[in-house]
Amino acid sequence: MAQKTEKEETEFKVAETITLCVNNCGVMGNPATNNMCQKCFNATTSMCHLQLLPRPPSRHQQRRRFLLRLRLTDCL
Repeated sequence: MAQKTEKEETEFKVAETITLCVNNCGVMGNPATNNMCQKCFNATTSMCHLQLLPRPPSRHQQRRRFLLRLRLTDCL
């Protein structure tokens, strides 16, 4: 096995440019999270998740369903 020189042992790669979070919060962004920092990414994904949850029916919708069921049972 070849011996490594001191220069080879201490070399490491640094990103060419630092990408800041797209939400301008001042923290470094990550390409894996659409150039958002972890905090902004988590906040965005949790809000998207909440928007996908079904809303409970309104009182008006509940009343309409109830009345419709009453009418259907009266017919039987």
